[in-house]
Amino acid sequence: MNFSIFSISILCFIACGSVYLDGDGYLRPNINKRKAFDNSYGTLFPKEPDFSLKGKLKEYEGEFLIDTTVVYVINYGEVHAGPYHFDNKYSFLRFFSSGHVFSAGKYDEEFVGKDFSTFNRATVGYYTFEDGKILCEFFVPSADYQYYVFEVIDSLTILEAKTKPRGRATSWDNLKRKEHYFHKRNVDSLWGEPYW
Repeated sequence: MNFSIFSISILCFIACGSVYLDGDGYLRPNINKRKAFDNSYGTLFPKEPDFSLKGKLKEYEGEFLIDTTVVYVINYGEVHAGPYHFDNKYSFLRFFSSGHVFSAGKYDEEFVGKDFSTFNRATVGYYTFEDGKILCEFFVPSADYQYYVFEVIDSLTILEAKTKPRGRATSWDNLKRKEHYFHKRNVDSLWGEPYW
């Protein structure tokens, strides 16, 4: 009886939109459920997209900073997610020459070629260049729009420098630098066009 009541309570929370079930099977708070929909790719995407970086990338701007024919992969190492423990968490960034960018992740499993062209459970956004750095804006369902700044260390590596919510007026200088490195990986073929 108690399990039935618990199950019904969880279903009510999900139906009301105060939480959502993420791609890894976790219940997450969703402050933006009314602003987002689950598209055919299994991604929560804004119903009325309001990306501030959309269309900000000028043709040929920063073309030597990143390579749009490859992906950039990171292994964060050991992570704890809720009650689960993983030895490795992998993530990647894929940039398009149109100014689109998307990211996706996996636990304890390396990426294979098709992962880089599949928008399933992706976090999507736009990027531009600012003061020699890559500025990305992603739609994160639990946190609305989020800015990420990446520095290019050399032609093979991108450093994840800092993140902050788009609406926060805090200076980048006051945010803690994250020492995470994305490494360039050549892929046999990349396909798919951004839908956002």
